[in-house]
Amino acid sequence: MPPLQELLSNAFVPWLILAGVAIYWCLDVAGSKHLDDPLGKLQKLFGDENTPRGLIGFAAFLWGSLFVLILGGLVSSLIELVWQTANPEAAGFSAQTANPEAAGFSAQSAFRFQLTRIAGLTAVLGALVALPFTALRLKETRKTNRHNADVLFNDKLHEANNDLHARYQVTERDEKGATRDIWADDIIKRNGAIDRLEALADQDALTPGLNRRAFIRELSRMLAFAERYRTPSSLVYFDVDEMKRINDGFGHAAGDAALRHVATVLLENVRSFDVVGRLGGDEFAIILAQTNSSGANAKAHALAQAIEARPVAWNGSDLDVRVTFGVHTFSAAEPVDEALHAADRAMY
Repeated sequence: MPPLQELLSNAFVPWLILAGVAIYWCLDVAGSKHLDDPLGKLQKLFGDENTPRGLIGFAAFLWGSLFVLILGGLVSSLIELVWQTANPEAAGFSAQTANPEAAGFSAQSAFRFQLTRIAGLTAVLGALVALPFTALRLKETRKTNRHNADVLFNDKLHEANNDLHARYQVTERDEKGATRDIWADDIIKRNGAIDRLEALADQDALTPGLNRRAFIRELSRMLAFAERYRTPSSLVYFDVDEMKRINDGFGHAAGDAALRHVATVLLENVRSFDVVGRLGGDEFAIILAQTNSSGANAKAHALAQAIEARPVAWNGSDLDVRVTFGVHTFSAAEPVDEALHAADRAMY
């Protein structure tokens, strides 16, 4: 066996990995404030500022160790193949044996096995080399998707703004039979533009629900509906627990992901005519139309359980998200602020 292959088959490899983990942990602790820290550069390069620095260091060392080991194994296999080809007798493939046919078959089998091993090591090495480039590609894809979402929003806004001032040419005939061309407002396009602009203005900037202004408008309408028809409806107030722990421990991007998760679960588990909105920060609210107090409490419990049952996947970790809720049922008109305060107080 060539010396390099014998060295690679030694049991020192696991200890080498453990030593690398310890070294990078020490570097992480000692150099966390250093501006030129390589781990910080790796985090910025791959867009993983929220990933723990120790994990970044371990991944980098593991990748480098695997690269060296696989490359060494590939070079060793190539050297061994050349050596066996140039020295068939020394490799034990001499044709001067008692059974030349068996010796020839053994030589062919060994040669094919060596080629297969080289092909396998080459494929694994290629995949390992492509891994960081794939991570960079994913980072650019996320960046492009965010940019495309912003462009799409601006395009919708620009198109709706143009339709808001749309006009069309008509021909009029006066009493003497003379004709003239005038420009008239396109009411159909204008009304459609107003609807689209209202929808864009009602959307919360972070989550798929309504923003505070739109939610209060819908709550005012529901309060008026309850006053007119004397039909009970309910307002459920949700507050996400321990958001500071998530923001401090995993970064504000993780906190944003948790808020989007809450809004998504709420929207997926309510009726199409119920209203979901974010009132600000980590506070959400739902209007359950024509729902009494017992029904609203049961629904709020089910929504809280649905949120807790689906942790947020974030950089290889599962973030447990829990909410506290309060329910306020109304069947007559009351000020919007009082309804919100009543639901807020019901949480405590």
